[in-house]
Amino acid sequence: MALDLLVQWLPTVALLVVTVVMVWREPRRMRCAIFAGLTLTSAYFAVQPALFARIGDDGTETSAWVLLAGVGFALALVLVVTILLIWAGVVLLSREGVGVAHSLSLLLGVAMLIYIAASIIAVLRSDEMLVVYLLLVGLPIALFGFILVAYLQYSALYGWWSRHLAKPGEVVVVLGSGLIGDRVPPLLARRLDLGLAMYARSLRVWRAPVLVVSGGKGSDEVMAEGEAMARYVEKRGMPEAGELIVEDRSASTEENLKFSRTLVQDRSSGGPWMAVTSDFHGFRAAMLMCAQGIPGNAVGARSARYFWASAKLREFIAILAMFPKWTVAAIVVSMAPLALMAVTRLLSLLALI
Repeated sequence: MALDLLVQWLPTVALLVVTVVMVWREPRRMRCAIFAGLTLTSAYFAVQPALFARIGDDGTETSAWVLLAGVGFALALVLVVTILLIWAGVVLLSREGVGVAHSLSLLLGVAMLIYIAASIIAVLRSDEMLVVYLLLVGLPIALFGFILVAYLQYSALYGWWSRHLAKPGEVVVVLGSGLIGDRVPPLLARRLDLGLAMYARSLRVWRAPVLVVSGGKGSDEVMAEGEAMARYVEKRGMPEAGELIVEDRSASTEENLKFSRTLVQDRSSGGPWMAVTSDFHGFRAAMLMCAQGIPGNAVGARSARYFWASAKLREFIAILAMFPKWTVAAIVVSMAPLALMAVTRLLSLLALI
């Protein structure tokens, strides 16, 4: 019995140890999210035998019902997520206007709805060939769905930790997000308010912390974001003991960090940074800090819930783009069975001609 439990839980324990070591050494890496997801998945499968063994007298019939209930719950959860994605997409398009970036949530929700409908039709019609194709299509969906869920779970945990437990930054840099004319919109205002709160913490820890507002001038903006952000900070009340630096050339998060680093290199003793952005962008900002060798963490300000789904999907795609070789390899491997099935089917049809 003890040996069975050891074998049953060994993969989970091994994955947990690896995950803890990874997070301890550097929590700002995507591999931490992947291994945390693998650990939870392994724990789920380790619990199942023990759960079924304790249900019912012989466990056979009751376990089947429990398994069926679990499948039903998973399907219901997928349907609810699909509806929420469609709702968020429709609301976002109605409030922010039509655009590819704003359509991601809606497109994903519609795609999931089509897949669910096709699966139900295949089962009702007992169409074995369609079922096989749908299962093969489900392989890349399952793989990238797992990566997405792992990312969402870990980024949420990282966001909570960085906001409440991470060491205050000697450099606090607020990342720009666009202006409306020369005005700071609500999304950016939340970042600046959180930046001031983080900077207030830094003043209690560091002798001479620096607050940087970072953002260049876009083609549709009348002034640099950094300038408008500085005006907002001064209007809100910059602490007298603090130093405010304006970075007004950047056009991306990478440049926000790179140009800000150049500006503060003579004002910092090498202490950690705290990059302040929106909640959907926090973990990727931390990953980019890690890639540039900048110590510290990133924290996210709350964003509108209708905006969050599409924004988080954009962030996920951007993270996949950071690892092109791994992403292409995952696509090829997960779609190989479907491609093989399609080629085999095509050859068989050609042979009949």
